[in-house]
Amino acid sequence: MSVWESVGSPYIEAATAALPLHRLVLFASGFVGALMVKAQTHLSIVETLAQSKLSSFMTLQGSPLGSATVGDLLVGIGVVITGWAVSRSLVWCVFALAARATDLRKRAQQVVQPVQGPDAAPERQAAIEVIDTSLEEPRSRLRVLNAFAELCCGLGVALLVAAFWGNVLDVAAGLASLGLGLVLVVAAVHLFLSEYFGPATMMAKLQGRPWPSPLSPK
Repeated sequence: MSVWESVGSPYIEAATAALPLHRLVLFASGFVGALMVKAQTHLSIVETLAQSKLSSFMTLQGSPLGSATVGDLLVGIGVVITGWAVSRSLVWCVFALAARATDLRKRAQQVVQPVQGPDAAPERQAAIEVIDTSLEEPRSRLRVLNAFAELCCGLGVALLVAAFWGNVLDVAAGLASLGLGLVLVVAAVHLFLSEYFGPATMMAKLQGRPWPSPLSPK
């Protein structure tokens, strides 16, 4: 095995886990959006971006990229942080409302309290593996929904901020993106409660771990 295969592959896996694709898209959107504000050619920032020629991004000389500053990079980073923070806040709010409306915690405690799991360690581990296997598909769907919700929330806030230099088109696009983000959050919470929470709670009980979270399915 080469040095790259032994060191490079794990490094790439760790990097992509820390900065997944949707956050790279958010960073690029914030960075390019900041450039469009400075190079605005239409009343709307969205329209300015839509009408920009791709060739203008292929060179630095006399292009928006040529006028990029550290501040533009910080805007991109800020959009990533904003998307993460807003989506997490929405998930917790929607989840808290759903949990209160259904008395979720009390019902879950009543279900799992009598279940101590198998006494023998091998039997307990086998039960955990069976449950974990059944959670793979809803866990994957939950992560996808959370990722797209984060993307929409970040873009929505960025567009509403850009509307300060733009017009009603930017406001409409921002509100639509935030609305879609909220829909995705509701879908994620519904999936978490209907397909993930019960088995994951049972597995957490067997492992002695805290309650499962809709934000970090494990």
